[in-house]
Amino acid sequence: MKKLAFSFIFLLFILAACTDKNVEDAAEKEVPIDTSSEDLTSDADKPEQTDNWEDEYVYLHDTINGQLTISEQDQAAFTYQLVLKQTNENNRVVAEEDLKGSGAITNKDAQLEIANKDCQLTLTHEGKSLLAKSEGTDCNETLGLTGTYINPENGEAPPLFKVDEGRIYINGLTFGNTPTDAKAIWGNPDPVDNNEDDILMEHETVHHYASDNMFITYHNYELYALTAKANADDLANVKKSFTGEHYKDTNSDSEFFLDPEDGQLLIYRSSNFLNPEGHEFLLIAVDENFFYAVDSGAYTKVN
Repeated sequence: MKKLAFSFIFLLFILAACTDKNVEDAAEKEVPIDTSSEDLTSDADKPEQTDNWEDEYVYLHDTINGQLTISEQDQAAFTYQLVLKQTNENNRVVAEEDLKGSGAITNKDAQLEIANKDCQLTLTHEGKSLLAKSEGTDCNETLGLTGTYINPENGEAPPLFKVDEGRIYINGLTFGNTPTDAKAIWGNPDPVDNNEDDILMEHETVHHYASDNMFITYHNYELYALTAKANADDLANVKKSFTGEHYKDTNSDSEFFLDPEDGQLLIYRSSNFLNPEGHEFLLIAVDENFFYAVDSGAYTKVN
């Protein structure tokens, strides 16, 4: 009996020794965590990252075409040029400024000193836009300066045609939009001086976007007609998705898409302005001339 008890105690001793040995081996194998390369600075103590200001921006305004170019950025300093041209309804320039100078950046703000003038422009980054405020006795209030600048190329171009909440959009624009709305998407229009031979209504203004194949006509600076280059594939897309009334001209290849509720009329026709050998879309409001052509049989409804 004593011999059995002794054997049992000896076995417990061996097990305890093995356990202690395993713990020691595990401790020897542990690798200490290297914290020498960690940035232990708190977020509150870290300096804010400076935004990239080097770009070209468009001034969003109905009657002022503005172009702000920021260049030669060196960490917190840059040079700039700001060209502002105010036009009347006939697109004639009635006031202009060509401002140059330097700027300094502090986090999300930038101060632009206008050379040889008591005028300072403060810019603040708001998403993809710059919000501007001017201060100084020499700031030209005629041209403003205060407002929003944006680079339209930083955004995604809208589709040529779409219908949203029952309204037809061409190149992202529809009835009632303003030159400011167009500039936010397409930038400044190309210079066009309407001469005395142009047949325009009172308070009518036409803006041309040559590289985008588009004419926009405004009345009191609200869009009421838009012409954009189109092709057979664009026409097929309209036929596929438009749910209003569809008509064809019996004397030409023109086709008409009418929203009878809102009076929006989209015309696909041989181009008069953009491409003499191609086609274009024309978005206008329907009038009595269209219904006369329907009643006379010149335009037939497509089932």
